[in-house]
Amino acid sequence: MVLVAGGILTFGGERFISSVTVFLACLPLLFWWAATFVPLNRYGDDVQDELVRIEEALFAIGIFEGLKSPADKGLRHFQNFSKRGKKRTARDIPAQEGYDRKNDNEPSLRETYWRVRNVVLIAAVLLVITAGTCGVLMVLHVIKGESLTVREKPTVTLTVAPVPSPMPNPNAK
Repeated sequence: MVLVAGGILTFGGERFISSVTVFLACLPLLFWWAATFVPLNRYGDDVQDELVRIEEALFAIGIFEGLKSPADKGLRHFQNFSKRGKKRTARDIPAQEGYDRKNDNEPSLRETYWRVRNVVLIAAVLLVITAGTCGVLMVLHVIKGESLTVREKPTVTLTVAPVPSPMPNPNAK
């Protein structure tokens, strides 16, 4: 989708006014966000929730009883992983790298961790704003009766005639 948007920006800029070119370049990226990223992100969250339920069920039926430490504590990988982007409320959640446990009761400047979904959402909002602004500009051009295409400049034809170059006279001193 990025290649399509880049192609539109590269080759559409010669044919359309800027607002049309930018509007058309935003569409493939917004389509990717709505048709691919959001559903796959939701699917990943659902799979993670299911894996957490499986870990909890295995722990509840006592599968880990009688095993040597640390296996006797059970599986907690997906449970801990699912809490990575949420505010730490329990002291038993393993500290992430760079997290200072002695200040556990003090509010942190970094209570949530940036995840890909946050960054992609911000980019999508910026794309929607950009596409909306360009759409409004296109409508204003249409209302004014202006063309959305770039008027071609008249072609200039140059006629070039060969000019003989002076040849040095070999006999002249």
